[in-house]
Amino acid sequence: MYDTFNILLSGTRCDPPADSQRVRWLREIDRFQSATWPSAGALRWRAVGGDCVAITGTPAAWRPLVLRVIGEAVATARGRDAVVDVERIELPSGQAPIDLLPLPRGQARRRLIDVGLDCAWQQATNVAALGEAERWQLRLAIALTLAAERGRPALVLADRWCHELDTIAARRLCRRMRRTVSQLGIPLVVETARHELLSTLQPGIHLQLRGSRFDVHGPKASRLECTNRSFSQASGSTSHSRRGLF
Repeated sequence: MYDTFNILLSGTRCDPPADSQRVRWLREIDRFQSATWPSAGALRWRAVGGDCVAITGTPAAWRPLVLRVIGEAVATARGRDAVVDVERIELPSGQAPIDLLPLPRGQARRRLIDVGLDCAWQQATNVAALGEAERWQLRLAIALTLAAERGRPALVLADRWCHELDTIAARRLCRRMRRTVSQLGIPLVVETARHELLSTLQPGIHLQLRGSRFDVHGPKASRLECTNRSFSQASGSTSHSRRGLF
């Protein structure tokens, strides 16, 4: 069973996050929205719970834009609650990471371990005392928890995947994420510049940007199809054909 999402590569608006990426977004978004896509006017994704999609390639500034256009397609089809963006998770100061997860204590501890926050100190300290990498890991844990607790598993978007982590910690997290998203039935879309992590993350679908063209790789690549430009012109807006659940 799967959901099919038709994702337009131009004309779909998505708001930039209100953080350090905003300047980059505002600089690139007009170029992205007006770009010509010679290989595809749209993407058709037959999404299944537990899917992992990795976006790599250049231009680097377009990777998070493609990621959020995918998120916008899902949100338009299923509602805003169907998408959880790691970058938009807010971390209130004055609380411990383990208290921010709406889970029983034991489950919250396991979820933090899943994202690499293994130490008791990391789980119990004030959020303000965490480093940048640890804060990203905590936002990922919260996003996974929110996505799993909704009526249907929500899509999780994660750009700058493992950007602040060293190689050993990043590979450990990638191995754990393969197991976690499969167990929770959560589709995960990540954006990364770290090609060396793909062999460990093992995404079912690898979407590689080459300018305004795409290459699609991976064992499940057939479920992300490049459609012709006539689809984009005829549709006029992101559309969705319900075929099941993820």
